[in-house]
Amino acid sequence: PIINMKEILKKGKTKPIFSDSGEGGLTGETNLLEYKNKKYILRKCETLSKAKYYEHLSNKFEKYGFFPKFLGRFGKNVLFEYIEGRDLKRKGEKTDYIRDIGKILGIINKFSFENRTENLFNKQLKECISGKYEPSLKVKIARKRRNIQSKPIKVLTKTQSKEILKKFNQLKEKLSPKIVYECTDPTPSNFRVRNNKIYLVDIESIKPKYKGLGISKFILEWGKTPLKKKKFIEGYKEKSNLSFFTEEYKKFIDLIFLVQRLNFQIQTGKDYNPTIEKINKFIWILKTPNNPQHSNS
Repeated sequence: PIINMKEILKKGKTKPIFSDSGEGGLTGETNLLEYKNKKYILRKCETLSKAKYYEHLSNKFEKYGFFPKFLGRFGKNVLFEYIEGRDLKRKGEKTDYIRDIGKILGIINKFSFENRTENLFNKQLKECISGKYEPSLKVKIARKRRNIQSKPIKVLTKTQSKEILKKFNQLKEKLSPKIVYECTDPTPSNFRVRNNKIYLVDIESIKPKYKGLGISKFILEWGKTPLKKKKFIEGYKEKSNLSFFTEEYKKFIDLIFLVQRLNFQIQTGKDYNPTIEKINKFIWILKTPNNPQHSNS
């Protein structure tokens, strides 16, 4: 049936969407819209270009079956089907679901972003040294929710920064990483299961990033156990080649992820000391010559 976007937007009732555990999206753009006893997901985008990007993502990935159905765009408003079911936060989640997450990331990573550069790492690192931060929308909302008034501080020394940047540039030159479509936040609340089928509902997590960032985040957080890691990798390999993800490449991506996490934690009042410890450990490891081995064998 043809969706009358104008009518739905005008007459439908909207409210912010929350995960099953009560968490809300940090951008605040995702809403549950109800109209004539039907539920939809309405994304109220800040810019027209973002709304058009979501439409582009739908055109690119919906055919693979893991994307919510795109129902239309009206200006900066984008309408998707609402995925009934639940998120993947249950303990003892089916390992087949974890394998499906790997498949989804494998499909997304197949597609490159042409003529795209990635400068966010340098910016985030610089902010951690200077103490002068340019907060993203996610940071602003997180600070507001936690009622944080204090200014974020500088936490890295110039010496630490120099070492981090030196290793980053050395590895970048050696590995020539590709910028691809990447699922930057593979966490249990960003996927839903409906009739034993997994959907990626946090479409805003798909961004142009260095290939492997999603793999790294999964392994460092959700996929810490050997079985989850194994199932995820099995799924990924079904859809995409993983030979690029050597131990050395993993260190490169992990370093990017840790600096990104540190930057966010400092600004949002979270305990960042464990992240600094991990970064210092990484720098020490990267200083030590070793023979890179495949981490996916």
